Amino acid sequence: MIVRVGYILLIICIFVQCDQDQPAKTHIAIVGAGIGGISTAYWLKYYLNDSVAITIYESDQVGGRLKTIDIDGNEYEAGGSIIHDKNLYMKRFTKEFGLKKLNVPSTLPYIMTNDGSQTLFSTLSRYIPNIFLILWRYGFDAVHLRFWLDKKLSNFAR
Repeated sequence: MIVRVGYILLIICIFVQCDQDQPAKTHIAIVGAGIGGISTAYWLKYYLNDSVAITIYESDQVGGRLKTIDIDGNEYEAGGSIIHDKNLYMKRFTKEFGLKKLNVPSTLPYIMTNDGSQTLFSTLSRYIPNIFLILWRYGFDAVHLRFWLDKKLSNFAR
């Protein structure tokens, strides 16, 4: 039985001619259409042109967690909405696709953290009380997070 399969494969290989002028495309599968999956597909196509064929699986929600939701006719940001100044990839996407950067005030009037059943943290509309609320809720972790994030983004950009 194995010998017959070997002969059949040998005959197929003899009669099948490979076109040396046209290199085979590399097929790449990407799981997820969030910012990571979409940007990976974009850069692969950008640098490899037509030498790759890309299939994105689970692409039913393009943008992943980057999305807006509609509540009573008003749109609210429900995902990642702030682009850090050191995120060179997102800055390039913004420029390349002709998107406009929206400047928001450094102190947001209201922030709320909710786990789906209860409010975990909310701010007031004043700056100074917000600092105390953030320190009360998170301690100095927010400050440490800022320095850690700056360091990580600087290292990533190198």
